[in-house]
Amino acid sequence: MENCRLLVVDDNPAVAEVAAAMVQSLGGEGRTTTRVSGLLDAIANWSPTHIAIDLAMPDIDGVEVMNMLARRRCSARIIICSGMAEEVLAAAMRTASANGLDVAGMLPKPFKLQQLKALLAARSPAAAAGNPLAGQVPATVKAPAPTPAELRRALESGAIFPMFMPKVECSSGKLAGFETSARWRHLPFGVLSAGQFIALAERSGLIAALTESINEQALSWLGRTYPSGSIGLTLRISPASLGDLALVDALTRHCEQAALDPHRVTLQISEAAAMSETANSLQLLTRLRIRGFKLSLGNFGVGYLSLAQLVRLPFSELIMDPSLCGAAGDTADGRAVAKAVVGLGKSLGLTVTAAGIESAERLLYFCELGCDCATGFFIAKPMEAAALTEWVSRLRGAVSNRWEKLLSGSL
Repeated sequence: MENCRLLVVDDNPAVAEVAAAMVQSLGGEGRTTTRVSGLLDAIANWSPTHIAIDLAMPDIDGVEVMNMLARRRCSARIIICSGMAEEVLAAAMRTASANGLDVAGMLPKPFKLQQLKALLAARSPAAAAGNPLAGQVPATVKAPAPTPAELRRALESGAIFPMFMPKVECSSGKLAGFETSARWRHLPFGVLSAGQFIALAERSGLIAALTESINEQALSWLGRTYPSGSIGLTLRISPASLGDLALVDALTRHCEQAALDPHRVTLQISEAAAMSETANSLQLLTRLRIRGFKLSLGNFGVGYLSLAQLVRLPFSELIMDPSLCGAAGDTADGRAVAKAVVGLGKSLGLTVTAAGIESAERLLYFCELGCDCATGFFIAKPMEAAALTEWVSRLRGAVSNRWEKLLSGSL
């Protein structure tokens, strides 16, 4: 850990020095400060790789400190320290992550060397997964908001393309299929994520054209790469498309052109979209099921979808929100909620998928809970089609061996 520089922000100098001494014993550098001014000075002149923040500061609490770091786009990994209850620390972690900070984890007081060592050794999920989107745009350069005209030209030129994230069976580790998401190869700002242009497509009336392009590309690829078998494909449907009844015929046509059975294709809508249920959306979802397509409810667990709506809509799969899967390992309450959600899905006869899996421990936990499938950076990052084909061929046998080790506890 010779390249590790830990800054400890704590109003108790003696406590802060303990953590600083710990990192020094591990071969890194440690500094302490009791004031915000010291924090800002260290960021500007020392560039800490990690910042440990005490939640219970007398003049400014830890959450305010993290908000300040977020506004300054701090790139250091954040460690949240406190003697408070674990649910308070877990809530603080989620707040920091929601603000865009890179959270390494929480370090309860009194500090333990092995816990600190594990947090300092862990890489961020995106870096550990070799995320192809990481680092394409310098942190100081922010891509300007694209315009409808730019998006239209991108669609016409083929700059909008699908990325694929592998999805595996929890029982065996075998490949179950892929989840798709849209990307924009934007010059000069690299690859833009869907979150940077989907809302624009919805506002400008281009969402139908964007959906058509992604679906056609993704289904054509699946038909060429996996012309037979059970490997499936999940396509995301925007809430703005739920009233577009032409979507049914378009999807059917694309499957016919790719010689794909619609049973291998799942259409995913978010819980928020399902909540705004209308006659047209119910008709669309029902027609899709009649044509043989499957339906999944994404991001489940963060909205307020009623049980009546869940039963009334013809879903075949429930995808647990990554934040819910993450919280399952943080507190007893989080684990209880995760267990209840898995039980609910199974009792309704739905396939249950855990999303956002970032560690072997979290994966094993959801395997033991009875989840059917899992996705996340621990399994594989989103990839373009060419890289994905290589990944599958290289790891086809290794995945099963890895799974056997995981389930036996030797991984």
